[in-house]
Amino acid sequence: MTAGHTPNSFAPIRLDDWNGRAGANYEPRAVRLDLVVPYRVYAGTMNKAMTTGESHLTIGQLAAGAAVRVGTVRYYERCGLLPRVPRLASGYRRYGADAVERLRFIRAAQALGFSLAEIRELLSLRVRPGASCADVRARTNDKIGAIDERISELQRIRAALVTLAVRCTGAGPTSDCPILDALQARVSR
Repeated sequence: MTAGHTPNSFAPIRLDDWNGRAGANYEPRAVRLDLVVPYRVYAGTMNKAMTTGESHLTIGQLAAGAAVRVGTVRYYERCGLLPRVPRLASGYRRYGADAVERLRFIRAAQALGFSLAEIRELLSLRVRPGASCADVRARTNDKIGAIDERISELQRIRAALVTLAVRCTGAGPTSDCPILDALQARVSR
């Protein structure tokens, strides 16, 4: 054990620090490892399937290609966001590259705050005859309005919490806490 280190305070140790070392007295040096492990999401055959549009991705490959879990793929199928793919005679379902792109679209829309129902509507606008960019923009503006309302609501909540925090000195028993008293008063109304 090196000076100043306990077994629990060691940073992770790379395997190559142990390789080729012999003897019971060898003490490996602690080497801090990056907690983010870089890796490629796609295996070789999956890249080919995704670039050629072939329909031979398993549900696991599809999930990995879109950086979601298999359960998420199944959930999106149940919700109607992702079309169900019929099973082959082998019992497996095979997905095309378009399914990966659709999952990525869903995740990107979620990251912007769209609900699954709103995402379903956006997806339907893409294929609806007569739909235009104006329709998509209108949905986006509706979302912006909802976000603005939520921000206002959160600002009101924050202001109320700040007022309560200012009233409390942080000293004394909880039976005399003005924050708890104010919350109790709201419940008693």
